[in-house]
Amino acid sequence: MLDQDLQLYRRSRTEGFTAKEALQVVRTAIQVRNVPWRFGKPFEYEGFTIRVTVGPDPVPVDLSWLGEFTDNITGHHSEGIYLKNPLARGRHQPRNVYQWFRLAVPVRERVQSILEHRRCGRRQAWEMAWRSAQEDVLLASVHMSRIITVTARKDGITLGLDVLSGVDGDDDQYHIELVLANGMIENAVQEARQTLQRLCSGSKST
Repeated sequence: MLDQDLQLYRRSRTEGFTAKEALQVVRTAIQVRNVPWRFGKPFEYEGFTIRVTVGPDPVPVDLSWLGEFTDNITGHHSEGIYLKNPLARGRHQPRNVYQWFRLAVPVRERVQSILEHRRCGRRQAWEMAWRSAQEDVLLASVHMSRIITVTARKDGITLGLDVLSGVDGDDDQYHIELVLANGMIENAVQEARQTLQRLCSGSKST
């Protein structure tokens, strides 16, 4: 057992897990660490080309009270209507992530509200408004749900599919755990085999 696995076991025991449960936590961590695939990159498995992807859920959590994620902007983001999605920053940003967030309450309106309800100068009001806007964007990015999709293809044709929606967070390790725990790759392969069998049976009968 590696030092990091031993530390994970000890931490799990400290958090109240039984010895058996703590060992399972370690086994899962090892399994996740050693998966022979990466999100978005096709790989061969059981005679099929498998692809595992993570993207925005088409039926997301209602964030309308904060605003909405988008790739289309009108005007300039300095106007305080559109702020950069924190998940879209840096070289190693998640896949299929929206670039911008359109605030439900623009910064200019927040400034006006602060000036009306608090004793502060205009500069301080702008700083407070921008800070609250950035906090809204961060909150929305944390709660934006995602969908994990596994496809099994043969000769470029999708024969099997498994989908898990309503997934929270942007942690790849957590997403890998979900794929493994739900047997998503195996489910997609099983469906692909059944589809292929039906297609072969249909071609023989004709």
